[in-house]
Parts: sequence; C-alpha cells; structure tokens
Amino acid sequence: LITARHVLSGLNPFTNDPMQEATGFIPRECIVRPTIRLDSSIKRVEFQALLTDELGNPFWREDPEFATLRTDITALLVPDPPEGQIVCLNEALSAEEVVTFVGVDCSILGYPNLNYGGLLTPLWRRATIASEPATAVDGKPMFLVDASTAPGFSGGPVLRRQYGSLAYHGDNGELSIDV
Repeated sequence: LITARHVLSGLNPFTNDPMQEATGFIPRECIVRPTIRLDSSIKRVEFQALLTDELGNPFWREDPEFATLRTDITALLVPDPPEGQIVCLNEALSAEEVVTFVGVDCSILGYPNLNYGGLLTPLWRRATIASEPATAVDGKPMFLVDASTAPGFSGGPVLRRQYGSLAYHGDNGELSIDV
C-alpha cells in the first residue's frame, strides 16, 4: 500500500507534530479494503493492518533520506488476502512511458472523512499537473498537482487519463504518437 507518510504516521512531515493537534492522535492500525479477483469475478475484502509494534516502531517503510528530503511517501506491506488476488490500479498500464507535462489534466482519488452512504468507493477530483514531472520540486523527486481536495485525499493516487492521440516514448527512445 503506497500512501502519504503522514496518513500512516499521523505526523506532519515537515515538523513531526501530530496532525491532530487537539488530540495528539497517532494511528496504530488501519483498515485495508482491497478489491480482489476471484476467477472471473471481483469482490472487496477487509482486514486490519498494524502500523507499529508495541514500542511504536513502524511496520511501514519510508524514504531512507526522509530526515533530509522530507518526502511524504511511505509503503506498507499488507498481507495477501486469504483468497483471490488483489487488483491493482495500474494493471491496465502498458510498459510504454506516456509523455506527461505541466498543464495536463489528471484526477485524484480520495476517501473524504464523510462516508456517503457507506459505499466505500473513492471520490474523483479533477486536477491539473502543476509542475514539470521530470523536474524536482524543492530538491525532492516529486511533482505538484493542483486540485480542490479535502481531508481524506492525502496519499490518494493521481491518475492521468488520455483521450484522443497519445504521445509516448517508444522502445528506441523516439517520441511516438498513437492516434
């Protein structure tokens, strides 16, 4: 599970202060609800994942240079479901490197704090890539997106959909366009 570090740590990535200043709440576990494939059908399963051991040491991994770079990203190893295979968001992507640049539309998926009817489906927010993806921001290997989001979108995937012609770098490195 890849998400923002502050989502799992409960800490501001720049100050290390609790994100919930009033309560000082630090999460110790989370609920993971992946979609799994069972033969020809899919379903959602739910399980709890511990975030820290009894001493507060995290089970998740962060950038080894986090103390210097303050990269707000982390990875949590989640157990395999007892049945089926987890369906990943990027399964349909090809190996081609799609050309992406500042100003391109994208979407951010999130789970806002208000759960509308218990559907457990993400809300999509339209966004724009706001900085050149190949250029580091503040000396960090990241790019910025601009969107109107709310609490619950942190760490959500940023997806780019392409309609019409698609520019990509082919195997030989040349720019190609699929029409």
